[in-house]
Amino acid sequence: MERAADVAERVVDRLVLAAAVADRPEVEYGWIQPGEVVGGYEDIRAVSQFHENPIRLARRIFFATATFGIR
Repeated sequence: MERAADVAERVVDRLVLAAAVADRPEVEYGWIQPGEVVGGYEDIRAVSQFHENPIRLARRIFFATATFGIR
C-alpha cells in the first residue's frame, strides 16, 4: 500500500487501483486485464480491460496469458 500511495502522489493523472495477484482462476470475481506500463514504473500497469464475471474458459485463458508486472 505504501508503493501505491507513492505512485498516486507521482502519477497525478491516473487513479491507483490496488489488486491481488491471482494464483488461480476464480469463479466469483471479475478479472482485471493488465495493460501498458505507467509512468516508467515497470511494476505499475494500466488497466487494459475489466471483465465482469467472464465465463470460466475465458477466465482460464486470461489467467494463463496474463503478464503481471509485480515481482
